[in-house]
Amino acid sequence: MKNEEKMLSLLETLTTQFNGLNTKFDTLETKFDNLETKFDTLETKFDNLEAKFDNLDAKVTNLETRMENVETNLTEVKQTVTLIETEHGKKLDGLFDGYALNHEIITETRADVKTIKNRLDMHDVYIASLSDKTRALA
Repeated sequence: MKNEEKMLSLLETLTTQFNGLNTKFDTLETKFDNLETKFDTLETKFDNLEAKFDNLDAKVTNLETRMENVETNLTEVKQTVTLIETEHGKKLDGLFDGYALNHEIITETRADVKTIKNRLDMHDVYIASLSDKTRALA
């Protein structure tokens, strides 16, 4: 019976070891389940991050489009300002030329008026003198 006892003892040892292995496999399975859950969570976070990057990319594309529009508008404004400066420059030149001409005419007219005034004064004196002579003859 010794063999039976040995076998029984070995069987119990094997059963104990098998149960220990079974417990370890259960623990490993639980750890793998936890790891799988963590990977699922990580995958969800990466999906969210990818969605945020896609949203950011769309916003950057929108900003680039708006910036191109601003640059186009700025170019148009620069061209308009250049045109206005050119046209107004010509008009200002004409105004200054007109001002200079008016100033010259006014200066000449003042000189002419002064000359006419002097002649008028001389005529007044001559007329007064003639009036005096005419009264004296009368």
